[in-house]
Order: sequence, then structure tokens, then C-alpha cells
Amino acid sequence: MAGLDRITGGIGRALTERSFRRFTLGNGIALIGYTMQRVAVAWLAWELTGSKSALGLLAFAELAPILFLAPLTGAIADRINPFTQFRIAQFLVLVHGVGLSILGFTGTISIEWLVAFQAFIGFVTSFSAPARMSLVSALVTTPNLSAAIALNALVFNISLVAGPLLMKPLLAVGGAHWAFVVHAFGFAVFNLMLIGVHPKAPERTAGARRGILRDVAAGMAYAARHATIGPLVALLVVTGLFARPILELLAAVSADMYGMAAEGFAVLSIAMGAGSVLGNLWLAHRGRLDGLAKIQSAVLLAMALSLAGLAVAPVFSVGVVFVAIVGMTLAANGIITQTLIQTTVDPALRGRVLSLFGMTVRGVPALGSLAAGIAADAFGLRAPVMVGAIVVLLAFAVFALRSRAIQRQAERAASESRP
Repeated sequence: MAGLDRITGGIGRALTERSFRRFTLGNGIALIGYTMQRVAVAWLAWELTGSKSALGLLAFAELAPILFLAPLTGAIADRINPFTQFRIAQFLVLVHGVGLSILGFTGTISIEWLVAFQAFIGFVTSFSAPARMSLVSALVTTPNLSAAIALNALVFNISLVAGPLLMKPLLAVGGAHWAFVVHAFGFAVFNLMLIGVHPKAPERTAGARRGILRDVAAGMAYAARHATIGPLVALLVVTGLFARPILELLAAVSADMYGMAAEGFAVLSIAMGAGSVLGNLWLAHRGRLDGLAKIQSAVLLAMALSLAGLAVAPVFSVGVVFVAIVGMTLAANGIITQTLIQTTVDPALRGRVLSLFGMTVRGVPALGSLAAGIAADAFGLRAPVMVGAIVVLLAFAVFALRSRAIQRQAERAASESRP
């Protein structure tokens, strides 16, 4: 058993918990279809418009709702059972897949419809994001939390590889609209599997119930004052604005920087996903809290250097390598940040604080993608990528000075939470 534990590490320990194992399997099935749908939507938008600004607008439509709704949905997650909130959202994602499938088979897809449907899924994601992140801590015990967060992200990033790989034969035998059918089917399966998931009861704030807007304000004030959570959220804002938008602009990277068509876009999507998987797999196997802040500093430096490399990469094959490294560093940065936040947050405020995390991870890149798309149309794509590299490098220099204090606080909070 000891030998098996060395091989599987934190992954094996987290998967011994039945509800988390069932959740992870169903989530993986659903996310493959979800990722195929996102690839299909992005490529259809590029075919319909040929505009980098349109790609930025599409990303903005999907990601922007969380900027406005996340604080409210986080407060809701702290008031009701987050699992109920999450299950409602997954049914609405199923509705999204069915709606896109109808558009595809009736031949009525337009850029306006694509933007509308992505805005709808953005609304649903805003509703489910704090509940989804709260669920991870409710499905595992504290010693397995770091591995579970990394494994949850690993499943998503495996789908970033599997989705583009499956899209190629799907396009050959049918069309992009079949990705919407797979998307709907995956979430139908996930909704069924959630019936057998039984999370721990959520912790509640003692005392009188305040108005929901006061709850929202209290959560934001707590995060801003917190010595660990505040700086980590600020770091996510920087990477969300200046590094993460590259993921939404891969179709333009393929066509504009290297003159490649759909096949090049698929290769870049696979490279981005493969890099993310490697980062997730390593952190999930590691499964420990110690040293995470120091690792995050190294990740930020690698992110800045890989963005700079992509900005000047002269040929497609070199660009693919740098895209993979960007994917790995973005994934690792998100996992480490969420682990440190989940470890140090007051459980009674978990939903509200995690809603800020989700708002930053998804909503801020919406603004970054829109700005990067407009800048790329005006100056070419390499310029905003290089600007992003410089800003992330500055963020690395600032964060490195605070990493030791953040690490100490996270380890102290983890030791206090153990029975």
C-alpha cells in the first residue's frame, strides 16, 4: 500500500472519498462536451466574422456576467445549501447544450446567437461558481483538500486536450454542431451522477441574519483586509488581465501570427490543454500545502518568460511550445491561489470569498480578452502579448517579497483546522 501511495500520491488519497470520486467522474464527462462546445463556438465565430475583436466580444459575453453577479451568488451560497445551487446550475447548462444543438441542426447559427448563448452560459456559471468551489471542501477531508482542488482543475484541463482532439474527427464526419450534442449529453450524464453525491453539511454564520447586500459587503471587506486573500486576489487580477486572454485568442494566434487555419487552432488548443494538465497533475500528485507560495513565485516568472517567448516566436512549432508553457503556468497559478484561499478563509464566509475568486478568474479575463482583441486589431497580436509578459514579470517581483509571509499564514490556518 505504501508503494501504491507513492505512485498515486494525493490523487489516490482524494479519490478514496466516495462522493468526491463520483463528482469527479461525472464532472469529467460533462467537461469534455463543454470544452468541445467552446472550441466549436470560437471557430464558428472566427469563420463568421474573421475578426479578433469578435473573438474578444464572444469571450466577454461568456465571462463578464460573473463580474456583476459573483458577489451576490457567493452570498446566496453562504445562505443556502451550495449543492442545491450547483445542481440547479448544471440543469441550466444542459438547457444551454440543447439550445445550441437546435440552432446547429436548423442552420440558424449567427454571431448574434453565439454571443447570446455564451452570455447565458456566463450567467449560469456565475450562479454555480461559488457553489462548485465550496463543494470541493465539502467532499473531502482537510488533509486531502490541496490534492482535491488540483485534481478538480486537472479534470478540466484534461478536457482542454480531449475536446480539441475529438473535434477533428467530429468535423470530418459531421460538423461543429455535433459538438453541441455531445455537450448536452455530457451534462445529462452529470446531472444523473450528482444524485449519488452527498457533501458534508455547510457551516453557517452564527447570529442574526443580515440583509443579503450587507452579507456581500462583509465578504468583500473581509477579503480586502485579509493579509493572504487580498494579495492573492490582486495577483489574479493582474494575470487575468494580461496573461489569461491568450487562451481566448488562440484562433487569432493560429491564423494571424502563423497563417494556420482550423488545424493550427486545434494544435494550439491541445498544447494549451496539455500544458495545463501537466501543471495540474504535478500539483495533484504532490498534494501538500508546504512550499506552495514559493512555487507560485517560480510559476509567475515562467509565465512571464513564456509570454515573452510567444510574442517573438518566429515559427508555429516554437509558438506551440510557448503556448503549452503558458497553459501550465496559468493552471498552476490558479490551483495554488485557490488552495491558499480555501485554506485560510473563514468557513462561514467561504461562498462569498470564493465568489470573488471566481469573479476574478473568469470576469477579469473577459475585460482582458476584449481589450487584447481590440489592441490586436489595431497593432497586431504580438504587441499585447509582450505587454502582458512585462506586467506579469513586475507582478512576480512584487509577489516574491510577500510569498514567505503568505506561506506561514496558510500553514498556521491548516494546522488550526485539523481536529
